[in-house]
Amino acid sequence: MIPTLAPTWQQHLAWQKLQDTVTEDVLFGGGAGGGKTWLGAEWEITQCLMYPGVRYFIGRDELKKIRQSTVVTIYKVLRHYGIPPDSIFRFNGQDNAFKFRNGSQIDLLELKYIPSDPMFERFGSLEYTGGMIEEGGEVESDAKMMICSRVGRHMNDHYGLLGKTLITCNPKKNWLYYDFYLPWKEGTLPLDKAFIQALAKDNRYGESGYIKILGKFIGAMGARLRDGNWEYENDPACLIETDAIGRLFQDFTWPVDDEKLKYYITCDVARHGKDFTVIGLWKGWSCKLYKFAKLNTVATASKIKELMALYNIPVSRVVVDADGVGGGVVDQLRCMSFINNSRPLPAPVNPARDKNNKPVPENYANLKAQCYYRSAEKANMGIMKLSIEAGNQEREKTLAIEEMEQVKRKNLDGDGKMDVVDREGIVKMIGRSPDYWSAIMMRVFFEIMPKQNIWVI
Repeated sequence: MIPTLAPTWQQHLAWQKLQDTVTEDVLFGGGAGGGKTWLGAEWEITQCLMYPGVRYFIGRDELKKIRQSTVVTIYKVLRHYGIPPDSIFRFNGQDNAFKFRNGSQIDLLELKYIPSDPMFERFGSLEYTGGMIEEGGEVESDAKMMICSRVGRHMNDHYGLLGKTLITCNPKKNWLYYDFYLPWKEGTLPLDKAFIQALAKDNRYGESGYIKILGKFIGAMGARLRDGNWEYENDPACLIETDAIGRLFQDFTWPVDDEKLKYYITCDVARHGKDFTVIGLWKGWSCKLYKFAKLNTVATASKIKELMALYNIPVSRVVVDADGVGGGVVDQLRCMSFINNSRPLPAPVNPARDKNNKPVPENYANLKAQCYYRSAEKANMGIMKLSIEAGNQEREKTLAIEEMEQVKRKNLDGDGKMDVVDREGIVKMIGRSPDYWSAIMMRVFFEIMPKQNIWVI
């Protein structure tokens, strides 16, 4: 009872990738109403009917969303082809699984981040033939990597099937953008990955009323969902404007002729195995960024000392993130220390004052939030200029831009202290620490530091 399919052209292209012997990850969608879930339901049902005993999954950030959306589409697909559901499978609500009469199975998985399982180890023992991630923009990169590592482990050799993961999405500037869309746009997408853009206008089976609704969307929402525009404007929570991020790396020149500008050094020290140490050498607001892997505190201090000697920079104009192992670098250099969660500093220009006419801190949650906001202002004003001095410059620039797109206000609608999404929140979105931005934002520390607390050596 295998249906004869009549896909749209975009779905046909996706089917080719889902059936070849090369492509492992297929990203399909990039807009609303393009037949994403329908394609996934058809693919997994067909695979389970053709190959007895295989096991597939459907994953999304929340299980209830799968039940409310994907499961509904599965039954729509069966009705469309005149297949009684009871004739091919039964749904086990306790196990959240479709169990086919021929021994095949489709599991429904909740992929959301759980603090007690930060590495998504709950999926570590699962084995699947293939699977689908619904709305990949809602799923964190670590969850994607873990669940994809479980594909190709169940009866693939028996049937000669390559393990494949179908990912559906709307445009989102997270790992989807940098792992799929941008390489696809630049013609550098690896052969084991594919991206097929499908919009509502491409789906001849779509409801005409829905297309009309999409036509009413304006601004970033319309650009994303109707037009499939991945270069949409950032959401209101973003501190740095999209155009400003692009200008940061344009027309960079090192101001060699201006001797009045002072040199500074900022450094974000690697904390964990996947982190990198980033050192920023500044002249005024122009910065050369150096990135190092697996650099211990002694080697980091040595690199900074070399720059200090070369440019005659005093320790009073060197700041190092002292959280974690960075404190060891501060101890060796006896330089300025940056404590992320320390109290914000008084505003250097027209600060608020208490009843004793003494300056009081601005309404920031902590020093890091203060520097995030102030650095974003410098970027938006076009004052800051950056250059990557390590590795593949274009790739590293892309990584730095990705980090700055995640510099966002926390609790946008709240009226409390001004705060920002923390490092852990950014890691969940892009799959790594914001090492570049952490080194960049510390530059403003020297602008807000009370002058009487700065010594010169």
